[in-house]
Amino acid sequence: MNERENLPVAITAQNLAATTEKRESLVGRGLVALRNDALYRQAREIFDGKDGVKNWNVGRKKGNNREWNVAKNPAMYSAFKSFKQLANESFGKAYYPLAILYRDRNDIEDGHIHAGYYTRLAFDWCLANQAR
Repeated sequence: MNERENLPVAITAQNLAATTEKRESLVGRGLVALRNDALYRQAREIFDGKDGVKNWNVGRKKGNNREWNVAKNPAMYSAFKSFKQLANESFGKAYYPLAILYRDRNDIEDGHIHAGYYTRLAFDWCLANQAR
């Protein structure tokens, strides 16, 4: 087990995922929301971290892409999978990072189409939630 797996948030998110499947009650939906928030925070920490998006432009030559994949950056690949799972569950905060990650991959078929799709979802989600 690595250091990240020992974090309380990761353990809590894993435990909540196991206990909240197909919950219709208010409590069940609340537990799902907590799990999704923990999963998002964990993925966002990787996305924003030292190997994340904020530092991809540092020292980059014009024309080079910001490629990442499971072999080059397994942590970012894990974050990508988490954002994708959250987006499939309509967790709006996951749309923007997912759009960025799709945009920066040249080896995903129709990646630019997925990037555009998630960019539109992120924009719509921001407009719908601007008053909150």
